Formats: sequence, structure tokens, C-alpha cells
Amino acid sequence: MQPLNPSRKMAWRLRAEIPQGLRQPFHKVSVFHSGREALTALLRHLHPAAGVVLMPPWVAEGVFLPFQLAGWDIIFYDLDQRGHPRFDQIHDIAQQKEVHLCLLVHFFGILTPLAPLQSALPPHTAILEDWAQGYPTDSWKLAPGHWALFSPNKLAGVPDGAWLLGPEALKPQRRYSRNKLAYGVWRLLYLLTMTLPDVFLHRSPLLSRIGYGSYARSYRALLSMTATPHTPSCWGSWLLRHYPHDEMVQARRQQAAVLHTMRLPDGVNRWIDTHILPADPLIGYPLLVDDVERIQHHLQRHGIRPQRFTDHWWFGGEAGEKQWPGSYYLMQHHLLLPLNLHFSTEAVAYLRKVMEQYSPSEQGSNDEV
Repeated sequence: MQPLNPSRKMAWRLRAEIPQGLRQPFHKVSVFHSGREALTALLRHLHPAAGVVLMPPWVAEGVFLPFQLAGWDIIFYDLDQRGHPRFDQIHDIAQQKEVHLCLLVHFFGILTPLAPLQSALPPHTAILEDWAQGYPTDSWKLAPGHWALFSPNKLAGVPDGAWLLGPEALKPQRRYSRNKLAYGVWRLLYLLTMTLPDVFLHRSPLLSRIGYGSYARSYRALLSMTATPHTPSCWGSWLLRHYPHDEMVQARRQQAAVLHTMRLPDGVNRWIDTHILPADPLIGYPLLVDDVERIQHHLQRHGIRPQRFTDHWWFGGEAGEKQWPGSYYLMQHHLLLPLNLHFSTEAVAYLRKVMEQYSPSEQGSNDEV
């Protein structure tokens, strides 16, 4: 069996397709080269002289960096053990200081209720829903007057593109730059090395090294574009328009449903409520694990690469564990089982079986599945 990992692969259809969540008539969609560039454009639109934003300390660098570069005053709030904001903290902060924007992160594509956040904030405070790890589907609706950000290349095999939704349309500043070209070349090389082996060749360690090296180089190019919003690339725009969005959404929903019914071993708990399966597609199936290193080793022995969001994801400083214990705990103990449009039914069943045979106490007992 091929290794099971979350790496996206290129896929397209000749007929163009629009994700169902972008078909709503009550908002406007702006398309940018990346999510961080869309954020830069939004901040300049909302408060050109820099404002005050609330966000959790456990957040992607691509979210934190635009606010930092724009000189915004960043105030952190903690998360509970379901990844929901501590609404009482947000209320207390908003009572003491004027807040211009509050970031609501839908971790892993799991919907966080909006109503409690709206109740905790003054009516004039804007809310940005960070859906970078989710997708705009028919089950999602944008609250009037607020904003939402989607980064489709987190789930789909496309090189670039980001959707910013809100009450107004914003325009990127630039179409071309050397860094944009470099990013596109490296990201396309990454997608090709992930895609072509399944069509023509068996995957080799050399191809994997080329692919992940290309991804790292593309990220460095992306960092340099944070402060300058660009349009998507021509090939990125074409692939985004012709990607099988509905097929990808359905595949991830079905795979998550299979994993949601698996028997979990000791030391492993669901992030999602046992009786609730999100209607939205997930970037990965999330678990809370006591011994993350041990279970990662178990999965990797069986050709499965889980995901974690730790590198460039913590901005609470060294003392943050005590100030924001909920956020720090989630960062340290989360683990995502891979989901992918290209996984077969047998592959998902195998993933479930490997998970169910994990034992945190018996060394070497899980070598055969």
C-alpha cells in the first residue's frame, strides 16, 4: 500500500466549478495570491493607521505576521479544550479596551459557534472567521458585516489562491513579482512530485526529498510577499477554477465519518464530540493524545504520516503555558490523522485498523497489522 499522508496532489476537470459556499448572494468574494496577502489587504482597509486585534496565541504564522508587520496591537485570548475561545476573557478585554477586529479560528475546519463571540464583543467590532483549514460548503454561511478567509491550497491540490469574503470587495496591489514567480515554480514542482509517481512511477526517496525541499523553498518565497497583496498566478487561477471541489469535500466528509466511528485506544481522545460529526470537510481528523511522540512513531511504522501544527504556530512566548494553558495544551497534544481526496476506501479502513491496534503500554506489540 502507498504511504498515507496529507500531501495534496494536482487534480482538475475540464468543466469549471465554483465551491458551493462561494455562491451565496449576500457577500462579495476577493481572490488573492495567498491568505496572508489577503489579510494584509484587509487590515489596510479596516484600519490603515493600525488597530487592536484579539486572537489566540496558538495560530499560524501566516495569520500572526500580517498583523505584526502592520503594527497592530495584538492581544491574546485563551482556548478551551474544544478549541473554542474563552468568551469570558474576550468580554473582559473588550470592556477595558477598544477592539477593532477579533479573529475566530475554526481549527481543522470544525465550526466554532459565532453567537457567543458576538455577545462578548461590542456591536461595532469586526469579526474575521479564519477558515484556512476548512472549505466554503453549502453548510456554511457568512454573518452579515463580518469577514471570512479561506486558503483552498490547504485542502486542495492547487499552488496558490485565497478567498476573502465580506461586505466589500478588495483588490490586490500587484500582478507580477520575482518572488511570486519563484513561489509558483517551487509550488508546482512540489505538486508534481506528489502527483506524478501515482500515475507513472513508484514513489522514491529522491522524489520525496525534491518535493518537500520544493515546499520549503516555496514557503520562504511566500514569507517575502506578506506585505504586498498579489493576484493569484495564471496557472493557479485555472487550477482553482477547474478543481473538483465538490468531490474533494465529499471524500473528506466520508473519510472523517469512517474514522469518527473507530474504537479509540487508551490515551487517545476525540477532539470532536462523540455524537457530532462536522458537516464541513476537515483538513485532518483531530485527536487529543497523551503521548504524541509514541503514537506518531506507531503510525509512521505503518506508512501513515499524521499532521501537527507546532512549528511557527506559538506566539505566547516562554511564559505562555501559564498565561494561556488551554491553548498550550491543545498545541502540545493535538494530532491529525490524514484525510485526502486520493485515499481509497481500503486505505481509510487500513488507517482505522492501525489506530485501533495502537497500544500505549505494550512496546513492539503493534508491528503487524
